Amino acid sequence: MLPLGNTGWELARVGLLGLEPELLEQTATTCGRAPWRRCDIRDRRAVEDSFDYLTDRLGGLDVVVANAGVTPRGTSSRVIRT
Repeated sequence: MLPLGNTGWELARVGLLGLEPELLEQTATTCGRAPWRRCDIRDRRAVEDSFDYLTDRLGGLDVVVANAGVTPRGTSSRVIRT
């Protein structure tokens, strides 16, 4: 649980998914030992398994924040400087 300052209240329980285990472990430590799992969102089965894992560990999910960028192969983006 994330503490809410020194109030004694807990704000939220969080779970983490990502590609870099070292960063996940470091972030989990600052989030009250949050459960985490390495997950590549391009792999549908890995995402499903990871959600099952977090749902089990946390007793359910109320909010999901998806902050990942994936570009399909064969596409490109261009930066235009003005």
